[in-house]
Amino acid sequence: MQRILIVKLGDLGDLLLVSPALAALHEAHPTARLDLLVPPRSVEVARHIPQVDEVIAIAAFDRPRDLLQPGKWLAQWGFSRQLRRNHYDAVLIMQHMTTVLGAAKFALLTLAAGVKVRAGLDNGRGWFLNRRVRNRGYGAQHEADYWLAVAALVGADPRPRPSGLLVAAADDSQAALLLAPLADHRPRVAMHLGTGAYAPARRWPLASFIELAQRLQAEGAAIILVGGADVREFARQLVSALAANGAGRLLNLVEQTTVSELAAVLRHCDLYVGSDSGPLHVAATAGVAVLGIYGPSNERAWGPYAGGTAVQFDALTGTADDWRAMYSGGNAVIRQSLACSPCLYREWVVGLRDGCPDRECLTTLEPVAVHAAARLLLAKVGHTSESSLPRPYHTFCDRHCSNCNRVSTF
Repeated sequence: MQRILIVKLGDLGDLLLVSPALAALHEAHPTARLDLLVPPRSVEVARHIPQVDEVIAIAAFDRPRDLLQPGKWLAQWGFSRQLRRNHYDAVLIMQHMTTVLGAAKFALLTLAAGVKVRAGLDNGRGWFLNRRVRNRGYGAQHEADYWLAVAALVGADPRPRPSGLLVAAADDSQAALLLAPLADHRPRVAMHLGTGAYAPARRWPLASFIELAQRLQAEGAAIILVGGADVREFARQLVSALAANGAGRLLNLVEQTTVSELAAVLRHCDLYVGSDSGPLHVAATAGVAVLGIYGPSNERAWGPYAGGTAVQFDALTGTADDWRAMYSGGNAVIRQSLACSPCLYREWVVGLRDGCPDRECLTTLEPVAVHAAARLLLAKVGHTSESSLPRPYHTFCDRHCSNCNRVSTF
């Protein structure tokens, strides 16, 4: 194969989870051009993914309501005809075909482009594909592993491998400059207080982040806030709450880094803590230990990925001793095993994008539990003694969970 088109219409985290498949494709076809088709909002991110030769943007895919506009269908047809001139040997659709209309747009794209090999996931709607991987639903395997399986349809090795993001020497220099105020402080804990615009229901409450930061600072950790404009106000409130006791060990880098500079900053941190979001996946590419806080979103599909799925800490039924026994290093996810969680991207449907009104999976996840998990990860990277980790004790929750009479074990 001389030229392969990979289709991924997603944002920062989605694109980073395609990068292991791109690495596998490059290994299998080292002389082939790998072109990546993305929505316009994701072009800059896509340019920082290794192995991509050309990034192609298509606005016709940008919004679901575009599918109901005849002009958009005509534009997509014309775009597909342009792709035909690139003479692709294969097109790999790295998407779940969750809706009939979604499947139709991918069918139009691939058939009009005249690509001989059409590969992707099939949940019964992939009639236009001639090489298929069975879609067993969201979370049956990690998203990155799904896309490695699709890459294997054209000869790639599907064995897990880390995600990748290009970081230049200038990015490292900028990171060193930004981190200079904390040159003498370790451990460094990076925090992202948001989730992105797609599903804000995934965000752990700000008050919980503030308590976690206070607990970590009280033990000597430096806190580094990262992210974009969507977390500006959250960062301001956390800075204000911590100003009295830990201003010298708090660095607010919100809106101060590009994606590649963020990766460079995180390379020099000891732990990243945040809800399901794009920056969490940047952290996974940077090699820093990641503690993901998950509730409505499907951690088995979109947990932090570094060549394998993260260890899962259950704060509903587990204790710090349980976690210590099962954890040997790497990334981890902390969640509560409520029967209703996850409610977003579950089985073969999108589910509750805005979560439920109470969001008990996150609002009742106590900062003391996340703190215990954070200290365990820090111990594995040499910044906390495991013998000093908090021992489990029992208190009754002050609110009634709809699923059980919950007992806190921290």
